[in-house]
Amino acid sequence: MNGKADRVKGAINRQKEGKKTNISSWVSGSGERVKLKLVAKYADACNLSETTPEQYKHKLDVLREHCDNVGRDYNSIVKSSHNFISLIPPGEDPDKVTAPHRHGASFEDFSKRNVVGTPQQMVDYFGSLRDTGIEYFVIYFRNDLTRFDTIQMFAEEVMSVMRHS
Repeated sequence: MNGKADRVKGAINRQKEGKKTNISSWVSGSGERVKLKLVAKYADACNLSETTPEQYKHKLDVLREHCDNVGRDYNSIVKSSHNFISLIPPGEDPDKVTAPHRHGASFEDFSKRNVVGTPQQMVDYFGSLRDTGIEYFVIYFRNDLTRFDTIQMFAEEVMSVMRHS
């Protein structure tokens, strides 16, 4: 820096009228009366956070109804899921694998809010979400992510299968 300052007169710091931006708007959440109605009216995408395929199907049905009510093409909205998962290596005890990540919750309660399963169970689960109309998956691991083998197992046995199915 040389300490010299420049001045600009008449600079415009706003988007020109009629110019479309490339910014997409995503709305996250699953509130049926407010959030999904806002998605139908304004958003380019929604990120739902449910657990079961039946819950996702219900939310997407509600979104479709809101789209019909406002004259919006339901298919123009990207639909994604927000999933907390615990990947269980085949042959290992799910209760023991998830215990360090449950923060005192029972396995049963933890499983109601998180997807717990082997790689094949994950493939089946994400396939069923895709069947409901979910197009993208946002995934958060509950496992110890310092274990490279967990990430590698997910990539090789879940992601690679989902990508080619």
